[in-house]
Amino acid sequence: MRSFMISTKEHQQMETFHLKEKLLEYLTVKRYFVVVDDIWKTEAWNDLAAALPDTDNGSRIVLTTRNSEIASRADPRSHPHQLQLLRQDESWELFCKKTFLQQEINCPQNLEGLGRQIVAKCHGLPLAIIVIAGLLSRKTGLPSEWDKVLKSISWQFVEGEAQISRILALSYEDLSYHLKPCFLYLGIYLEDHVFSAKESIQLWVAEGFVHSRGAETLEEVAEDYLVELIQRSLIQIVQRSSIGGVKRCRIHDLLRDLSISKAKEENFLCTTNSPPPCTTRRLAIYLYIRNCISLNDSYACLHSLIWFGPKSRYLGQYQLGTFNCLECYICMK
Repeated sequence: MRSFMISTKEHQQMETFHLKEKLLEYLTVKRYFVVVDDIWKTEAWNDLAAALPDTDNGSRIVLTTRNSEIASRADPRSHPHQLQLLRQDESWELFCKKTFLQQEINCPQNLEGLGRQIVAKCHGLPLAIIVIAGLLSRKTGLPSEWDKVLKSISWQFVEGEAQISRILALSYEDLSYHLKPCFLYLGIYLEDHVFSAKESIQLWVAEGFVHSRGAETLEEVAEDYLVELIQRSLIQIVQRSSIGGVKRCRIHDLLRDLSISKAKEENFLCTTNSPPPCTTRRLAIYLYIRNCISLNDSYACLHSLIWFGPKSRYLGQYQLGTFNCLECYICMK
């Protein structure tokens, strides 16, 4: 098995057209198997498809999307496979497994009725079940607490994606005050980005989100924060270290959307490729700095700047002194 790899520096210097040409050239003489995950727009698929040659040599492409129109147009000769929602028994099994982590999978009899009503609100969607189970796993197990969660979900009955968003938002609202900023900060990462657990811990400490606790170091406290977010199923483990610790993580795209939405509501963080509001407290930039920051504007409220790109490009025209109140500058390569 071989991989098609382009260095970060080479990729940044290459126009999209030339990148597609290079990929097309590489694959034309190959028999390939490509998985394209989570395509949202027909235009995006059409653009990518131009770089995937059809040489009738047995190559295969697997495309996943939540947009049925894209699935139908990608290959009119094939029939899209519709993923089925979990059955009632499968939903219940997953819920119990995630709620009672260190106990028997069977739900206590005094909680089963409430638990089944909560699971029914998830409509067989695994993410909703896992997140609500992560919330309940942190509760004491009193029926009154489960009933409160059920009522929080049910007070305004909605179905489908709106219902899932409500369940995810409920899990965010249930976080303690010290975990909320840590979760919101995960919105700085691009969709499907795999980040280092050590990196996120250091960022939380640098931002002042972590509070001292006895003789523990701030990094040790932050590691507990990370573990709790994982136990609540708000962060997914991608890789563990050789001794079993958490090494690399990611955040589901719907949970990332939630963190960005809540961060915007609370004026906590702005992720942008265009000029942000001058009241922004934290700013994550992914493209050239000149597209996002105007030296004529005042960013008196800006506390932190997270720059995804080589540091030298940023420091060319825009000096850190421009932001006289900036306390935290982070360069993410």
